[in-house]
Amino acid sequence: IKEVIDGNLNFEAGTKFQYNSINTYILSYIIEKITGKTAFDFINEELFSKLNIKDVYWESCPKLHTKGGWGLYMKALDAAKIGLFIMDKGEINGERIISEDYINEMITPKVITPECFGLKAYGYQLWMGERENSFLFNGMLGQNIHCFPDINTVVAVTGGCSSLFGVCEVNKIIEKYFVKGEALKEDKSKLNLYKFMLKSENLRNLSFNLDTKFSLLNKFKRDKILNKVKEKNFVSDNDKVRLVPFFTRLMNNLKIKGITELKITEENGELSIKIKEDKEETFIPISFSEYVPFKIKIKDGVFKAKAKSYFSFNEDNKAVLTISIPFLEHSNGRILKIIFLDENNLYIKSKDIPGKEIIKEGILSLKDMLPIKSVSKIFERIDPYYLNELSKMLTEPEAKLSFHNEM
Repeated sequence: IKEVIDGNLNFEAGTKFQYNSINTYILSYIIEKITGKTAFDFINEELFSKLNIKDVYWESCPKLHTKGGWGLYMKALDAAKIGLFIMDKGEINGERIISEDYINEMITPKVITPECFGLKAYGYQLWMGERENSFLFNGMLGQNIHCFPDINTVVAVTGGCSSLFGVCEVNKIIEKYFVKGEALKEDKSKLNLYKFMLKSENLRNLSFNLDTKFSLLNKFKRDKILNKVKEKNFVSDNDKVRLVPFFTRLMNNLKIKGITELKITEENGELSIKIKEDKEETFIPISFSEYVPFKIKIKDGVFKAKAKSYFSFNEDNKAVLTISIPFLEHSNGRILKIIFLDENNLYIKSKDIPGKEIIKEGILSLKDMLPIKSVSKIFERIDPYYLNELSKMLTEPEAKLSFHNEM
């Protein structure tokens, strides 16, 4: 905190816009100093509990201060409640929580924002929307709460974005129906986001864009290849490939070893991939028709995900099992590609969704967000090639697995 306070200003305060989550971290610390409680405890007591938001978590820094500017986890329905709270001008069931005057200040534009953010202006911790008098909470990787007061509608979304902020595939759909007015063609009393968005081919295709340019194997060939390796235990030559994407691990402070063993197994006619990772076992369902839910247990936490598989040949005429894994409560996903080199050797490639470009973008953004001398010196010495390779290593790890008899 001292380094931030003593840091250099890039320009005179209040004259330009610069996205900076550290400022919100400082606000969180100010709340703690004034109330004697962490910002999370205070907000939980004064707001979340009154909105009946129970399943919520806010990360703390190593000194146990609430991070404030990031690290808040809650369900989409609970996020929507916060949007409604702001639209209700700070009241919950008639109880005044925040003054109406302050709410009005929050949703009034204070500064015009650069085009790269995809949003036109910023208020107090809120962005101004394209629709008249609309506003939104805009988080990383498509985590947004869109508020449209004139039609009494809140749209909460927890993913669907391939860039850090602003421009987002889901936002384009919301803009189409709620900004350009197509939603208003229907009866307002029956306004239903799900109904409108299902009309869009874009939404149905928001699953990960898998590489399907190679000819698909027919079912006979596919089953023949799987049967050759089924129930064989394969051991990895490293532990760098992990099921949970790098960004999600970073946000959850997870330091874990990756996949050490893999086995394609069958039970009651259902195929799955048994993964051993950091002493935990995960069974990823193999389904070629639909996304099937499963859970990944890591240390004391559980991550909910879904999996859908695709079979194809690569350019070397090797069979490839590609598994798309979106994480249901996070804004990240993962693509796993298992390449069948022969009956006794596999090669696994993984790719985070969003991938390395997001990591590079995030790292470089810290240079402007943290105007601290020590940080500036670090960035002066960063080699672009090294940054690219580091980002690739973190988001696209690979490993070779060889057949190994279980003891």
